Amino acid sequence: RGDLHAHSTHSDAAWSVADLVAFARARRLDFVTLSDHNTTSGLHELAALCGDDLVPIAAQELTTFRGHALALGLSDWIDWRTGSGYRSMAEIVPDVERRGGVFVIAHPRSVGDPICTGCDWTHSDVQPGPARRVEVWNGEWQGESQNEEGLALAFDWLNDGHRLVLTAGTDHHGHGLADESLGF
Repeated sequence: RGDLHAHSTHSDAAWSVADLVAFARARRLDFVTLSDHNTTSGLHELAALCGDDLVPIAAQELTTFRGHALALGLSDWIDWRTGSGYRSMAEIVPDVERRGGVFVIAHPRSVGDPICTGCDWTHSDVQPGPARRVEVWNGEWQGESQNEEGLALAFDWLNDGHRLVLTAGTDHHGHGLADESLGF
């Protein structure tokens, strides 16, 4: 039992890596993932704070203006930039997997602009294209998470014949530390 998607003050969260680890331990999780936006700077601290009771999973949330994706299991930085002069998202997916990571489309139907710039998935070359994993549960079921819409998109892709693994993560940013509604 664990979390595949969480953040720290190394990107845009309200809590430190130590707070995230304490939160995971308090909920008796087996693993915790640090997936900060476009950085891996907190991963050494995560590894140092975890132990036999809590397995750390290195990650990075590739945050673009056309969607977010998780690169799970990698501690080296992935160039997330797409568009003119950069790689396409369809080229990033196999790069993550060649390095031994797991590419996951994150919160594909999340509220987009202006509330969350680029949070909704609009990469036309990865619908799902080479991606084989999609996060369909992200935070509370009700509210702005758009879980139901993300699950519907995944079912559309499955019905189109794509073989997918559906994942879940809290996308926790350390707000409302006493909030038990996230499923822990």
